[in-house]
Amino acid sequence: MRFFYILFIFLSFFNTVVAQDITLSTEAEISILTGGPGDNLYTKFGHTAVRVNDPVNGFDVVFNYGSFDFDQPNFYLNFAKGRLLYKLSNYRYEFLERAYKRDNQSVQEQWLALNQDQKQQFFDKLLINAKPQNSSYLYDYFYDNCATRPRDVLQSILGDNLKFDESYVAKLRTIRQLYLDELPVNDWGNLGITTALGSVIDSEATPMEHMYIPQYLNKAFEKATLKSENGTIPIIKKSATIIDSTRKSSFEIDFFWSPFFIFSLLTILGIYITYRDKKRGKRTKLLDWLIFSLTGLIGIGLLLLWFATDHTSSDNNFNILWAFAPNIIFLFYLKKNDLKWNKRYVSFLIGALILMLILWVFSFQLFAISLTPILVLLLIRYWYLYQYFSTNATTK
Repeated sequence: MRFFYILFIFLSFFNTVVAQDITLSTEAEISILTGGPGDNLYTKFGHTAVRVNDPVNGFDVVFNYGSFDFDQPNFYLNFAKGRLLYKLSNYRYEFLERAYKRDNQSVQEQWLALNQDQKQQFFDKLLINAKPQNSSYLYDYFYDNCATRPRDVLQSILGDNLKFDESYVAKLRTIRQLYLDELPVNDWGNLGITTALGSVIDSEATPMEHMYIPQYLNKAFEKATLKSENGTIPIIKKSATIIDSTRKSSFEIDFFWSPFFIFSLLTILGIYITYRDKKRGKRTKLLDWLIFSLTGLIGIGLLLLWFATDHTSSDNNFNILWAFAPNIIFLFYLKKNDLKWNKRYVSFLIGALILMLILWVFSFQLFAISLTPILVLLLIRYWYLYQYFSTNATTK
């Protein structure tokens, strides 16, 4: 499946509209395409593109702000740093149709009620933006992506004549809640994204900010209006599902390979080892080494995302309260007989977990539900270590 998408992107660069001075005929139509979700993580949120169909001039072209080039310099480093460049590509509509039919993804089309001059301006601007020197832009998952770009280009042409009715959102949600709606709760992708992103996306999003999700942009256009020479009219004159999908649900997962199930097994094992340690009055050093090393390494990764990258959505991430970076250093103190220091440290970790739960309860930051078993294990193990360091004269 991934190969097909890469091939699709590759082909797109060899089917571009090369002419830059095309006058659209009166039969030309410009529409917004909204693709439904797919199976892979990068297709779960759907997609937005612009279609320009001019049967008189003989072309049917899609403009796609969601393309990126694997061969761009330092691709993976830029991705990690939050400096990944996406680009506007254009290709024949038949390629998009073939891809979505093959992957059983739906496509809805919304035809824009633009006059001839507005159509030409929109088309010209897309062509200018598609030039090699203009096509790349610094991608932002929530504020500047394949859905927001077409909206912004159209707004730059229509100005105040284009009005979005904010009532299209029945209930305002946060940036995080919006993407969580598109992902299964008990899913590795959900776990990774939710853990990597900070509390900055847990504040209520404006109706305009909801449009980073293609389906919300689709709903916004359905209620938007355009001031024209004939008065105020709907910006969408017609809409239809042009590619149907038999996809039942994108939320089906293999429970026995889900993070919650695997973490639950690990938690049961960790609790059993802790129970056995308590009976024997000992400490299983391997378990503690695994807990402190893994939480410490994850914590370092989260801090790097927060302070060493341009990913603004990873700021103020309180997952560092359980994935505590200094745990790596604490590993060395576990070998020493400084029980007073060890006791204070694990009591601090217990307090950090309690603080995390408070932040979760009051929705200051939402955390991945699939992490719950791990948090239970950490709380039980830390409490045992607190008791152990309180009652033993030496580390066994």
